[in-house]
Amino acid sequence: MIALFFALSLQAATPDIVISGRQLSEAYAACVEQGCPPLRDAQASIAFAEQQFRDGAYLKARHTLMRAISRNKRHAATDPKPVSALYEAYATVSLHDGDLDAFKSAVGEQVRTLRDNLPANDPAVVAAAFATGDMWLAMRKGRSAEISYKAVERQALADGNAVLALQATLRRVRLANARGDTAGAARLMAEAEARPIAADPKLRNLLQVVRLRLAAG
Repeated sequence: MIALFFALSLQAATPDIVISGRQLSEAYAACVEQGCPPLRDAQASIAFAEQQFRDGAYLKARHTLMRAISRNKRHAATDPKPVSALYEAYATVSLHDGDLDAFKSAVGEQVRTLRDNLPANDPAVVAAAFATGDMWLAMRKGRSAEISYKAVERQALADGNAVLALQATLRRVRLANARGDTAGAARLMAEAEARPIAADPKLRNLLQVVRLRLAAG
C-alpha cells in the first residue's frame, strides 16, 4: 500500500524526472542545496522519504517530508499539486507512525491546498473529494466518514457531477454494509441504480460488482 501511495503522489505531481537506487540520497541533498523548483523538490523528497520508510526509518521519513513542506508551502498558489502531494505523503507516514493529529492536519492541508488554488472541476480537486471521508474512516470514525461522503454526494449532485455523486453514494453503501446496516446499504444501492448515470455500461458493471459483493458479504 505504501509503495502504491508514493507512486500516486509522484503521478499527482506530474513527474518529469526519475530518481532511484543509490542516487536517491545524493539527488535529494543536491535538490535541497540548489533550491530546486517545487515539483522537483517534491519528487526528490517523496522518493527519498519512501526509501527511508522502506528501511524502517519512519521518523526520518516524516522529518524529510516535514522539511520539504516547510520549504515549499509558500508555493501553494503557483504549484498546488506538488505541495499537496507532500502533505499527502506526510499524512500517510504519520498515520503509519500512529500520530493521528498530524495525519488529520496533513489531510486537511492537502485538500485545502488543491481547493484554494485550482478550479473546482480540476481532476486533482475531484480526486481529493473523498480524502476527508477516507481520513475519518482510517481513524475508525465511521459516522464522521458518512457525513463527509454525504456532503460530497450532495455537492456533486448540485454541481451536476453525476459520476462523482455515484462514487460518493457507493462509498456510503460500503460503509453502511460494513457497520451491519444491510437495509441502509440496500436503500442507498437502489438510489444509485435509479439515477440516469447508472445506465452507462461501465458504471452499470461497477454497480453490479458492488451488488454482488453486498450479497456475498
